[in-house]
Amino acid sequence: MVQSYVNDVLIELFESAVMEDGSSLFLDDKSDINYEFEAFNTPATGCWYELHFLPAQPIMAELGRNAMNEWSGIFQINICVLKTIRTITPQFGVQDYVDNAYASIAEVMKRGVIKDRVHITGVGKSSAIDNGDYYAVPISVSWYANLTN
Repeated sequence: MVQSYVNDVLIELFESAVMEDGSSLFLDDKSDINYEFEAFNTPATGCWYELHFLPAQPIMAELGRNAMNEWSGIFQINICVLKTIRTITPQFGVQDYVDNAYASIAEVMKRGVIKDRVHITGVGKSSAIDNGDYYAVPISVSWYANLTN
């Protein structure tokens, strides 16, 4: 239950970073987001996000029935682009798309952000991974939360 709560908070932060009106680099709706354990079809644009949750084991921080535990983990966001895509729009190439998406996510989910008792401790981007017919650029968001069981 606690992990589900944390996942919902992280998804809300992520969606606030990429769901901007009027920008061709961001999403108009949630159909371009591949949520864990939900059916997904590759969008016609050839660009989408994959969300993965990598929680650690909680650490007991207090004693008692309503004691706090420290939860931590990594929220991984993959920016995915089909290999056949060369430009997103006439003005923006794939690298522009990735760079702008990362900048937007990093701004909203930067170190020190606290939302509903979930603390963001860092965000970083890794090199692209070749996943067969598409590339995925992993963004790792480190977090912790002190919550009761």
